[in-house]
Amino acid sequence: MASRKSSRRVIVVGGGPVGLVCALNLARHDIPVLVLEAHSELFLDLRAGSFHPPTLEVLEACGLTDKLLAMGIVVPAWQLRDRTDGVVGTFELSTLLKDETPYPYRLHLEQHKLTPLTYDMIKDMPHVEVRFSARVTNVVQSNDSVTVPAETPGCTETFTGDVVTGADGGGRAVRKSAEVDFECLT
Repeated sequence: MASRKSSRRVIVVGGGPVGLVCALNLARHDIPVLVLEAHSELFLDLRAGSFHPPTLEVLEACGLTDKLLAMGIVVPAWQLRDRTDGVVGTFELSTLLKDETPYPYRLHLEQHKLTPLTYDMIKDMPHVEVRFSARVTNVVQSNDSVTVPAETPGCTETFTGDVVTGADGGGRAVRKSAEVDFECLT
């Protein structure tokens, strides 16, 4: 078993949109960060097709919002539709939210485009390391550090940091190690 020790760093488990945005924000504040991602490359999960105002506000602090705006389509109205009757309601976000947010609209842009955009921003930043093919199996906390074993090609490596952030999904290693329940609503 190989061991790597690094002082004063945050270990982010999961290299999807949440993990990479977290790593970007930490790095922009000169905090060393290690991202451990189980997949062998960026995982481009095809989920939602738009960004909402609160998300755009959060991503602005990391320098992502302007880049996303350049790629997407601003949609100032939000329509609710019925399969039979068509449009049953329209919310003019540009009017309703104009005094609430600098982004009174939805941004139509597939969310899977956020991951490569964020990765491109962090891959050459100092204090950031992204390790692919590193599946975290456990998290062990002590009084002054956290130890994270991960299965990597050919061996299990152990990483040490000050803090771990779980961005690896509801049923994965970080949540299980912390013994936090994940209730699914049905």
